[in-house]
Amino acid sequence: MAGSRYEDPKQSGIAHLLEHVILSGSKNYPNKLELSSLVDNFGGIANGQTRKEIVSFYVRILATHIKEALEYLSEAITKPLLSEKDIEIEKNRVLEEIKWRETDTLSQQFDKIIWGSNEPMGRPIIGTTPTVKALTKKDLEDFYQRFYVPRNMVIGIAGNYDLETTALLFEKLFNSFKDRQFSLPATNSSFQGGNLQIWIERLASESTHVSLAFLTGIHNNHPDRRAMTMLMYYLFGGNTSPIHHKLLYEKGICYGVYGYTKPFSDTGICTIESRHSHANIFPFLADVILGVRELKYRFLTDEQLNIAKQKYKAWFLSQLDDNLASADETAYQELTLGKVFSPNEFSEIINAIKAKDIQRIAIEYFTKERMRLMLTNNRFGSIKLADVDEIINRAWDIKPSSA
Repeated sequence: MAGSRYEDPKQSGIAHLLEHVILSGSKNYPNKLELSSLVDNFGGIANGQTRKEIVSFYVRILATHIKEALEYLSEAITKPLLSEKDIEIEKNRVLEEIKWRETDTLSQQFDKIIWGSNEPMGRPIIGTTPTVKALTKKDLEDFYQRFYVPRNMVIGIAGNYDLETTALLFEKLFNSFKDRQFSLPATNSSFQGGNLQIWIERLASESTHVSLAFLTGIHNNHPDRRAMTMLMYYLFGGNTSPIHHKLLYEKGICYGVYGYTKPFSDTGICTIESRHSHANIFPFLADVILGVRELKYRFLTDEQLNIAKQKYKAWFLSQLDDNLASADETAYQELTLGKVFSPNEFSEIINAIKAKDIQRIAIEYFTKERMRLMLTNNRFGSIKLADVDEIINRAWDIKPSSA
């Protein structure tokens, strides 16, 4: 738990920059070339990723070289050099990355709408040009000392390996990583009520991008987490999913539509995204709102409920076929839930979800007050806020056919 959410506003981007610098050299392998050789020379790949709450590092390599993979991670995470030279090089790389991403700011803008521009969750993970430029070696060292501690770290391994041998190797390589006192900064991003919020951005594009979110507050350990995720799979998870099928194959008004949940440690959202022509914005919004509202008025049939369960379980189990995805999911569960669910345990949780649970969460979480909407105004049409507000209110007032 060392992601951008825990940064000081004046140090926005430090978690991401530190992830870069950690992989630039260690005490025993003092430059990028030497450190990377532990993995690259055996055909492996290694990288890192910074998210809102978590920073992760990974290696994919042949099972015969698991020692080199663990040594790479041990050197980078427990003995980072954090040299002035590497910091300046990685700063320049991050600043170039910021410029590269300036043309794709939609997700950053949507975060501001959902969480607030002054809130940690609303700030860009990558930081800004002024904040990244201002970061110093001491800033990175202090952030590292605060968050990179054993009790704030888990490791996930998946593939062909011997547990006892690997555990002994891990203990040997990481025994110098001394534990320290640690506590996460207090956070509070749970849903506090409010009204519908709409944001319109003008882009020189032929298509219109729509991002619609419901601030559910469903966090990692929330009792409704699995049911809500399963509901999104039912609505958007494939060609037979009702909203997906209606928009793409009955009306043909968009190329694709995607629905997913994003849980965090103390809050969460579910998001629906699509891209289509300007003329199809209003029918798209109306059909999505009517589609989610319909579940407030009826139970899923036994067949529909079973299909939703099968889709969700298939997604979970298919991850286990990919060693990298399996290791990541294992580590994520242990870090955020304090437990790793076996396939049987996961299936039991999903099988226990009832049609009345789906209706209850639709009633509770799919409300206009929890809704946040962002769309782009393309060069072929002018979207007026009043028109968007009117179509949304009208869709919320229409009684679905199943009512």
